[in-house]
Amino acid sequence: MSPDEVRALPVVVDVVTAGRCWGLGRDTSYRLARSGEFPVPVLSLGRRLVCTRADVLTALGIDDTARGYAGHVAYLVPRIGHCRMSELRPKHITAAIADIMAATATAPRPVGTSTAHRIRATLRSALTDAVKERLIDFNPAQHAELPTASRPKALEWTEARTAAFWAECERLAEQKAKPGKKPRITFEIWRTVRRSVLRPSTPMVWTAAQLGRFLDSAAQDRLGTMYETIAASGLRRGEACGLAWDYLDLDRAAAVVHEQRVPVGYEVITGPAKTASGEDRTVEFDQRTVGALLAWRLRQDAERAAWGEAYSDHGLVFCHEDGWPLHPEYVSRHFERLAFKAGLPPIRLHDLRHGHASLMLAADVPIDIVSKRLGHSSRAITSDTYSHLLSGVGRAAAERAAALVPRQAPNMIPSVFLAQEAGAAPPEGTETGNVQVGEAPPSGLEPLTLRLTVACSAN
Repeated sequence: MSPDEVRALPVVVDVVTAGRCWGLGRDTSYRLARSGEFPVPVLSLGRRLVCTRADVLTALGIDDTARGYAGHVAYLVPRIGHCRMSELRPKHITAAIADIMAATATAPRPVGTSTAHRIRATLRSALTDAVKERLIDFNPAQHAELPTASRPKALEWTEARTAAFWAECERLAEQKAKPGKKPRITFEIWRTVRRSVLRPSTPMVWTAAQLGRFLDSAAQDRLGTMYETIAASGLRRGEACGLAWDYLDLDRAAAVVHEQRVPVGYEVITGPAKTASGEDRTVEFDQRTVGALLAWRLRQDAERAAWGEAYSDHGLVFCHEDGWPLHPEYVSRHFERLAFKAGLPPIRLHDLRHGHASLMLAADVPIDIVSKRLGHSSRAITSDTYSHLLSGVGRAAAERAAALVPRQAPNMIPSVFLAQEAGAAPPEGTETGNVQVGEAPPSGLEPLTLRLTVACSAN
């Protein structure tokens, strides 16, 4: 390759190879690159970000990751892309990401703390390669300070939250109603309030009663079986869209999650499951779901016969009437419509997965089994996301553990306490073990008690 051909490249990635065009050795090439005296620019952070790792990811067929990388680069390049990597410091990265978060605060999809950490991870990865190539001495992205990112907790649509949601819908409907017309909550109002502050957490789950109401309402819909399968198994949207009949054994009431269909932009690509632990995992179904899948298969067979040669058979469990694969975004939008039609507060389609996890934990299923069923990469992810749903389970476990300890002394305080809570005062002078109710205690010697009047002896 000639020097002119090298100059025509969008960026020089391999400094050593480029240096050979001018007869430069390895060490000289690195020294000139670090000092900014190389014959072509190689130290521009923006040029490196735009032209290196995204091309590698695309060449490897990892289009969805490459697209996400390109999105992060689009945020970074206008702010610090002009900087030389040797002059880049942690404070520059911290300021750039803070500016990204501030600039997108009012956007439809603002950059939150979690996305900010992913942007830094993209930058850190690119700079790590530069360190390996001896272009810079240290990676400043490793030391950039960002707000702490916490995993969002799945919250339930309790009666109070549901009432607040519908009250806001009614208020907005009254504002939009024309004079003389009765206020009506439309799908657009429902979606608007969904994004408001009344939705206290991004992952929201329905109660068991709300979920049953939705499944009953959607039972006759063409995708009703798909939503019931997701709710009963915790499959991801892409996994349900990519589920094939070859990997579904209704006799064993189980399916193997072999691949998924995920959108990259609006184009859908087929690939392995999201995590290595989730790939080729086996998910079992309950008998009700098996029955729904059997009925769905009969319906699909009838559709195949009706379409004849025009049927496009992709071997997928869930598809359009003509056999064409479902677009994941269509599946999500249709789910929203059905939730609104059922008169329920909004959740995302992915929240059916969260709801399945919460129901399993409420049924005392061990968290390790829940983690494997969901295909999480580690038990810690399951614990961090759903540990707050284990309060009732933990109380029951504590009671069972305490029951194993033999005790001779009776549990005295609760009976008296419960009597006082119910408003029934025990007879004056009644003694319960060492606790005597109804007498004033000597001052200064009272133990801490649960609102009991306790008489203590000074002896």
